[in-house]
Amino acid sequence: MGASADADPDVVPAGPAQECAQAAIADIRLPRLGSIDEIVVQVADNSPELGAARITVEADEFYRALNVHGGSHGLAFSTPLVSAEFRVILDPTLSAPAPACVESIELRSRGRLVAAVRP
Repeated sequence: MGASADADPDVVPAGPAQECAQAAIADIRLPRLGSIDEIVVQVADNSPELGAARITVEADEFYRALNVHGGSHGLAFSTPLVSAEFRVILDPTLSAPAPACVESIELRSRGRLVAAVRP
């Protein structure tokens, strides 16, 4: 999974490129303390209609999780995650008949893109 942050727009590969990753982990390091109050997940148009995935964003001992079923989704939360380091985890939903094909995971703060991950 590749990751990019607003201070460094380059995509950093976290492993071998795959057409549609079913599971991946990416660590994001910001140059300074930052906050995340929204996760936006873009699912590929060719993703199975019944496909599903779970995206978890961790910051220190806190986390937010988003389950994606059949299309792109977003999760906004009033208490932001605050850290200089975030871990983004893409997991398959084993109870679903197929995995979702996640194109990107965006971490936002007040609508502004902080970092993006491309599995």
